Amino acid sequence: MSEQNSQKLKDTFNRLDKLNALFGDIKDRFNQVNNDIANLALNTDNGCNIIDEAINIMDENENNTNNETKNEEINENNTEINTEINTINSQMNKIKEIAKYIKSDECKNIGILSGAGISVSSGIKDWRSKGGSFDSLDVNNPKLKLTYDQKKRVLWNKEYISDIELFEENPVPLLYRTKTFYETDYKPSVTHWFQKLLYDKGKLRRIYTQNIDGLDQKTGLTNDVILNVHGSLSSFKCIKCDTKKDDVNGYIRQMINEEYPLYCNDDTCNNYSKKKDYVKPNVVLFGESLPERFNTLCGKNGELGDLDLLIIIGTSLKVYPIAGIVNKVSKKCKRLVMNMHGLDLGNDNGSYYGGYYNTSNYCYDDTQIIGKCDDITIALCQELGWINELNKLRNIRNNVDNMDDHKMNDE
Repeated sequence: MSEQNSQKLKDTFNRLDKLNALFGDIKDRFNQVNNDIANLALNTDNGCNIIDEAINIMDENENNTNNETKNEEINENNTEINTEINTINSQMNKIKEIAKYIKSDECKNIGILSGAGISVSSGIKDWRSKGGSFDSLDVNNPKLKLTYDQKKRVLWNKEYISDIELFEENPVPLLYRTKTFYETDYKPSVTHWFQKLLYDKGKLRRIYTQNIDGLDQKTGLTNDVILNVHGSLSSFKCIKCDTKKDDVNGYIRQMINEEYPLYCNDDTCNNYSKKKDYVKPNVVLFGESLPERFNTLCGKNGELGDLDLLIIIGTSLKVYPIAGIVNKVSKKCKRLVMNMHGLDLGNDNGSYYGGYYNTSNYCYDDTQIIGKCDDITIALCQELGWINELNKLRNIRNNVDNMDDHKMNDE
């Protein structure tokens, strides 16, 4: 037997073994072929024909298997594409419906509940997403000057880094983590400008923001329109005498130079509590009370019942009591979510500090549009026919800075 035919036989056996494992239903046929090959001389025409037949059978079945696999992949891809198309169509239909409502006479008072997601495209991290401020917190950073016991408490609950109890013990972590806001000239996002445009159109009643970055004010909106529920970095106050400090620039300069802690310069401060006279940015930390204005505007006799539309943007609704706003609007108020993830808003409006509504058969009219805040805003403005006005606002206030962040047109 020639070496060539011998090698051919070995190769055939190997390939037949593989085929035998894959196609059990033709096992008997291949067994017969194996027996014939073993019994016949390979230098005969008959033996060679048997080998060729086996090879052809194997190739045919391999081709069929490959075709079946490709067809399955194509079907899966088609299913994914169809799902994506249906999602896009659904999103666009929602945008058309909400745009129609915003332009109608029914929609006169819009409230906006905003969270950190609205400022992500401005370069500011959000709090709770992967890679966000809490997730990326490194307790071993020497700049934080955390003690061993403080590190343990922060690792147990990352939110503790922003707790008033920790600040009273050690003000450095908060001051160090917020100094970047004073060092960096953050610009308002597209969504911030959309808020200003709603105000210019006479539609915006109030912004209820959890953010402390001051970007709402950078669009030209005044504090009368904005409720900074968690305070603002634009001012400072002493935690001992609770007085608002006038020397804002001086404290900012100390923050940037990392001259910690900041101390109160009021001569009468020592007459107050036994707390240390630490000064902090005028933000609300965990464990502190919200400003009285929140209770006035969002309490039982507040303005939430007057809203026709509540837009919930860039928030996980994890922090209370501000998250409870979504269930304090009236039944006639539509609720629009513009978020990276859907939210469970609930279908009853719960309580107003002990007073309850009758929640039987109570259901809100909700619309949830999932995606990046700015992308949704652009699509909505295009549908509203406001895209040129939005661009004009950004050009005037930003002096054409960073206008290439989003390519917007009326197409």
